[in-house]
Amino acid sequence: MLHAKGLCTLHYNRLRKKTRSNSKSSQKVICKVEGCNKPSIAKGYCSKHYYHIRNYGEIRVKHKKCKAPNCKRAAICRGYCSRHYSQIRKYGKLIEEKKGRDKKRICSVEGCYNLVHAKGYCHKHYCQIKYKGNIQPLKPKVCIVEGCNKPVRCSGYCRQHYAKYIRTKKL
Repeated sequence: MLHAKGLCTLHYNRLRKKTRSNSKSSQKVICKVEGCNKPSIAKGYCSKHYYHIRNYGEIRVKHKKCKAPNCKRAAICRGYCSRHYSQIRKYGKLIEEKKGRDKKRICSVEGCYNLVHAKGYCHKHYCQIKYKGNIQPLKPKVCIVEGCNKPVRCSGYCRQHYAKYIRTKKL
């Protein structure tokens, strides 16, 4: 079967590959935008800047930083990030941050080292207080059968005693 230029498929594809490799597009040309060193893909722009021109008709500038002191978030409205802009709308001014807010706190229950979820408790202990009214004692870590010191598998029993419990429904 003949393709364009009177060539078969094999020779036509070889010719196409040769002309592509000699064309300007294969040579490394950097983006037209000042300060961008990415290779260009279309009309002298890299993929990012070409996308901006194609979709917006102009190259969009990065977001500016929030005006609030010590805030590194992007400005959303009137030069403030969403958190600080909502403070200005609600209170008319910026509210001071609590100093201990960023520190990770540990659950106040003795022996629990999980991070705080709410009201000084981890998620597990907070739910116990919320739904049961008190903190439940820790379950034993060894089998509840007398004389057995194997680790608990399920329902307070080790693997061996739990299997026996399931088979007979009693020990």
